[in-house]
Amino acid sequence: MAQAAGRIGSFELDIATDRLTVTDQFCLIFGLPIMPTVNAPDIERLIHPGDEHLISDRGSRESGEMALYTEYRVRKP
Repeated sequence: MAQAAGRIGSFELDIATDRLTVTDQFCLIFGLPIMPTVNAPDIERLIHPGDEHLISDRGSRESGEMALYTEYRVRKP
């Protein structure tokens, strides 16, 4: 309820499978149907082109070189 009130979504990433377990609010923020999991590349495609340098990808996540905190614009599908 707190996430919905604050319009905050959260996710947990499984690096081995490159899948995110997401909250309902996460799906709403990204303009996705409510679902329990989503593939990371599907989310990466929604990031605004001017902010692509801010996102992690499979390589940066596997190496541990990704930023732990970041903010970027999202294109709604």
